[in-house]
Amino acid sequence: MIRDDWESICTLEEKDLPIGYPWYFVTEIIGDWTILRFAATGSWACLGQAIKACGPDGHPGLPIAAERLLLPSSCPGTLLGKFGGSTASLNDNAAFAIGACCYTPMPEKKNCQLFISINGARPVSTNVLDLIRLEIFGAVDQ
Repeated sequence: MIRDDWESICTLEEKDLPIGYPWYFVTEIIGDWTILRFAATGSWACLGQAIKACGPDGHPGLPIAAERLLLPSSCPGTLLGKFGGSTASLNDNAAFAIGACCYTPMPEKKNCQLFISINGARPVSTNVLDLIRLEIFGAVDQ
């Protein structure tokens, strides 16, 4: 059965959004949510000039060394998220793949900070997302 009780929490919609490496702060999520849903669209070329732009699901099958990826289990170019931590840390909290669509439990705290990154983005001072729309929804399990 499809849920119909999702409430909009936040929408990030930007063109030419500069994001620092490795993480970009999006918002603080406040509420009694037990589950979150992310829906993302957009395009970016953060893997180097020789690699064409991709969307939230990244480049399946693109061979990039695992040590270059923040989340080796996800494709290069995938939109990633993490709750809490720092914009500068490579391993302070567990990253998760947002991709085009993601469902994840809300962290235990009543509020948390959401950061995003691009898996395998070049470690330069700033990468630019050509276009991103990230919608965040919350629901409460009964």
